[in-house]
Amino acid sequence: MTATEQRNEIALKDADYVSGLVKLVTGLDIFDNTRKRDHIEARSLLYVILREDYGATYLWIRDYMESKGKSCDHSTVIHSVNQYEIYKMYSKYLEDWRQMILNKIVQERY
Repeated sequence: MTATEQRNEIALKDADYVSGLVKLVTGLDIFDNTRKRDHIEARSLLYVILREDYGATYLWIRDYMESKGKSCDHSTVIHSVNQYEIYKMYSKYLEDWRQMILNKIVQERY
């Protein structure tokens, strides 16, 4: 296994773990092909965590979502990350959920 393949395998495990936490705290299947607002906000939460806290690229996030059966384009991911601040203003739990997820990740690692 090359170093690149090894890094990608670790990244997939991390993304699976984070998406599992997002599903757990939101109670939603973020891989459902639906445009309901709560699902859009939950996916945005996942994208922001993967992008800002894990350094994933937009294309990598797109590929990850497609590997899980969710139709997705990199421009959708960009838009969702950019809209997160607006979603946060109208969804009182979104930022709390992000902090819960990040705290859980830190607890698991240390």
